[in-house]
Amino acid sequence: MVNSNLLDRLPSSMQKKLKKSYYLLYENVPLSLMMAKGYFKVIELMKNPDTFNENSDFIENTQRELLANILKNALLNVPFYRDNVHINPTEIEPANSLEILQEFPLLDKEEIMKHPEDCISEKVNKKTLYYATSGGSTGVGIGVWRTLEELQIERAFFDNMWSKYGYQRKSKTLRMGADAVVPLDMSPFQMSGRRLLVSPLHLNEKFMPQIVEKIKDFSPEFIHAYPSCVESLALYLKAHNMSIKVNAIFLASEEVKPEQIEL
Repeated sequence: MVNSNLLDRLPSSMQKKLKKSYYLLYENVPLSLMMAKGYFKVIELMKNPDTFNENSDFIENTQRELLANILKNALLNVPFYRDNVHINPTEIEPANSLEILQEFPLLDKEEIMKHPEDCISEKVNKKTLYYATSGGSTGVGIGVWRTLEELQIERAFFDNMWSKYGYQRKSKTLRMGADAVVPLDMSPFQMSGRRLLVSPLHLNEKFMPQIVEKIKDFSPEFIHAYPSCVESLALYLKAHNMSIKVNAIFLASEEVKPEQIEL
């Protein structure tokens, strides 16, 4: 088990510059140097058959313990909750954490984004946080701040689930999602390590022929994309009596309709 990783030992300014090269590092640098201890802990848990045993209380107990810590941190260190929620943090225990959560106010995205700085824990060094926004497909988008370790813990769940279909970190992957978006006056595709990034904005009749040609040349083993993007690609292939064979398609971020699965 590692206690820190290569990126954590770099200055925050350099961490941000390396963000664009993250997948190159992830694909080629030993995981023991790249990943935080939380990544390996999640991988270990996911491989343990007792973790998801229906007769085990492990999941619920873990969720309640984590929730208790989150609520205490919010009341003690997050300005918005510390100023607006009058609950004694010392009264919060794993056993009552879910009930106490019900006493917290419901907030909409607009309210949070009016004062985003007030929603960040003061225990966190903001210079090392990674900021991302939702696409806002259901209205106004929302920004979130995450630590590098949180990003890597999320990656652990992907790696575990996808590995069941043969995915490895060096697998050739076609990615059509937010991180692939570029302006329409730029090339519709770009390479990032062993990933071919195709911009969702370019999935139309004008660009589709060159996109399909590039994908065929690339020969992806896997596709990771929004359902609407895969639908656009599949409709074009079907209309032109073409096909692209992959091991699996991983869908993300949007609701998946039965007709899209069938297509």
